[in-house]
Amino acid sequence: MEWAPQPPASSRPNFQSRLALLTGVWTASGVAIYVVAPLTAPALLGLAVIAPLAWCWMEGRLPWRTPSAAVAGLAVAGAYILINASWSLSPAEAYTTAALFFAGIGVLHVTATGLSNTPAPALRAMALGLLVGMAVGAAVLCFELLSDQWLRRLLATYHLGLRPNDRHMQVEAGRVTLLQPYLLNRSMAALGLTFWPALLVLERLAMSSRQRGLLLSGLLLTPVAILVSQHGTSKMAFAGAAATYGVGRLSPLLAKRLLIAGWLAATLLVAPIVALAYSNQLHLVRWLDNSVRHRIVIWEYTKNEIAKAPMLGTGISTSRALHSTDLEGVPREPGTDFPLALALHSHNGYLQVWHEAGAVGAVLLLVLGLLVLRAIAAKPPALQPHFYAMFAACALVAASSYSIWAPWFMSALALTPVFAGIGAALLARGEKEPSS
Repeated sequence: MEWAPQPPASSRPNFQSRLALLTGVWTASGVAIYVVAPLTAPALLGLAVIAPLAWCWMEGRLPWRTPSAAVAGLAVAGAYILINASWSLSPAEAYTTAALFFAGIGVLHVTATGLSNTPAPALRAMALGLLVGMAVGAAVLCFELLSDQWLRRLLATYHLGLRPNDRHMQVEAGRVTLLQPYLLNRSMAALGLTFWPALLVLERLAMSSRQRGLLLSGLLLTPVAILVSQHGTSKMAFAGAAATYGVGRLSPLLAKRLLIAGWLAATLLVAPIVALAYSNQLHLVRWLDNSVRHRIVIWEYTKNEIAKAPMLGTGISTSRALHSTDLEGVPREPGTDFPLALALHSHNGYLQVWHEAGAVGAVLLLVLGLLVLRAIAAKPPALQPHFYAMFAACALVAASSYSIWAPWFMSALALTPVFAGIGAALLARGEKEPSS
């Protein structure tokens, strides 16, 4: 459909070249900012539609196609989240969550449609920007990990707005002298999620062997950063995704079946699994990391709370409303110093869905995951290992870390397939690896 005036034919090549360069810089900047400062993800999610739509405008085509089954499933889940928000004890946060959820659906649909209509030079610019942004972001994070966050400490010293809460840092004579290592955990999660779309792009983008080697070196800084970091969830998620990728390369069908089995267990059997871990007193095993032992106690307490509203849940973000930072006098789990109280969130997205969205929410989550896996299975074989690894990475990070409703995390889960869409569009355009 024609809907925008075309530039004069003589000026189009130069204009397109400059716009492609701007697109590459735009993408690289956004990706680098995202992995270094993941809390910007909600804003960057909204900005992600600009480049694809700008190129569609350039080509004079209005991108539109019927929403996929996965997008339709997301819309149904979003409708339930909106209804569920009406009985939340944190209605403002719950309705904000619903709004962001629908915004993410819109971005996913628009970018997927826009990328399919974006010309090859623009796709290559986006792909190169994704790889450069990942390399720059990973390099910065490696430096921060090895220098005890020197750069962030310097910026926080001179800009008060960049300082975390007092309990996360030490200040001496106005200088920030210590930032807790876990402040980089979100960046590790963002790096791990974005690695698989970036690997897909690297494999699909035509370039010289020297360029490929240089970009691969930058991309491999991601597992280095994750390994050096203290974020156990990112390490687990990266290892699980890597194993899924390996299986997917050998047998995409086996990878799909394993993921379906894991998804069924995560969504339907999370409560029994938590009960098993607690009944075997894993929270008292001293060789386990303290955060793991604490999570087991949190999971057990949250599991018991599910019985209060098993079908419809207590409402999105209700845990946040009931959470108290004053734990003085609160009973402790026997044999530990872990409080027996509702945490800010359950540190397990599947358990959190059961608690706050009930069995209805859990079933919707189950169906949604199965729809996504079915959509991946319908993709060309060259794409499936990367998408299966991406699915595994997202599922594993959600299993033991952040609140499933955290705005930055919801946005990160949406940005991951947006990035992967660049690689998928390259393949659809016939982009192939060079023979030399």
